[in-house]
Amino acid sequence: MRALAVLAFAAACPRAAALVVYYNVFSKNVATAVEIVYEQLTELRAAPIWDDVEEIRYSTIGKGKMRNHVERICREVNATTCRRLGSHKTGHEERTLTPLHAFCTKNPEASVAYLHDKGSFRNVFNRSVRGRQKRLRQALLRGLGSVGCLAAITKGDACDVCSTHFTALPHQHTKGNMWLASCRYVATLLAPPSFQKGMDAYWGRLGFDKGGTLLGTPWVGTGRYAMEHWVHSHPSVRPCDVSEKPLETLEDMIQLASGGWDSSVATAAPRVDATHPGAGEALGERIRGPIPKNKRNFSTIVGEWQTLYGEVPPESSLLLRKYRQMYGVPAR
Repeated sequence: MRALAVLAFAAACPRAAALVVYYNVFSKNVATAVEIVYEQLTELRAAPIWDDVEEIRYSTIGKGKMRNHVERICREVNATTCRRLGSHKTGHEERTLTPLHAFCTKNPEASVAYLHDKGSFRNVFNRSVRGRQKRLRQALLRGLGSVGCLAAITKGDACDVCSTHFTALPHQHTKGNMWLASCRYVATLLAPPSFQKGMDAYWGRLGFDKGGTLLGTPWVGTGRYAMEHWVHSHPSVRPCDVSEKPLETLEDMIQLASGGWDSSVATAAPRVDATHPGAGEALGERIRGPIPKNKRNFSTIVGEWQTLYGEVPPESSLLLRKYRQMYGVPAR
């Protein structure tokens, strides 16, 4: 296991470069969104990452004057400086990820955390679903705000993006799309709007429509799902996570909210098991069914990297090794 060592004497180290939180707030139902924002900012303030946070920058999308509510909640929870990036009637996570990317291109020594009010979009009046979404939010925030992720990103040099759990399927991403990342790495990514256009064009030529059919959007990261794939899209990415073990079901992920797991050490991801190449990658298939491997396979994955970034992962890449094992492609 490649563990990224936690610095035992972190308190004695000089303060790291700026760490800025980018927060995407969507309000389909204002009351639900307000509840989630209050919950997340309260938990963020209690997380190990908090002492390093210099500013929270947020975008609001959807109904109501959510910007006023976010400003009020920032004051109530005694959060650090909160600054509004913009308010929009429509849009998705690119509203916040685009300024995050712009910040990183100008501040490569900084770090950025990204979170969103997960649970504000679907089934907002279903009590059971809301409860599960809350527990999932807590597990996701606990990861990105952990001692392990903080040390890996702000003090280490072996990880580019840290989260609760990274997975290679159905495309490389972190469950829930909440993470802590190095700006030096983020600056190598295509700007979010350009990335989405590139993804739609590449996979569209291969027969994946971007409308969200079974063979479409969720499987390859096109349309609005491109933003879930974006931060791990570069061939050079070195992900890490703090979930301790591969997660096989969505319930495994949700159970992390109950605690009982060590988030103090971030481990290089994806985990590669020679005897079980798909270990930890079953979650995507359990949610959406078997992946259509005749369309998304090793060659089309490599083609995505070459088309968008003009390069492929180095031979040292765990992600490249994982895909080779999963698709039965021998190493060079």
